[in-house]
Amino acid sequence: MIKTIFWLFIVNVVCVLSGVVMGFVKLFEISPLWLSITSLCVFVVLVLALVLLVLKFLDEIIKKVKVFIDGLPKWLKKLLGIK
Repeated sequence: MIKTIFWLFIVNVVCVLSGVVMGFVKLFEISPLWLSITSLCVFVVLVLALVLLVLKFLDEIIKKVKVFIDGLPKWLKKLLGIK
């Protein structure tokens, strides 16, 4: 989780710096583009962070369900059709 947040931060910094570099080339002509690129990068990073958090949460739920199913008696597993 910490590694994910760290790399998302690095990606965000790279995207913002690329927007800054592009903005300094012709600051007055493409300033709105520069700001929209920065906003878009932040939005994409936040969406990626949300997706990764949801995937991690689902992975934990799947592990808990697997442990629960492994703890069921054999006759109940056979009755339910679980191998």
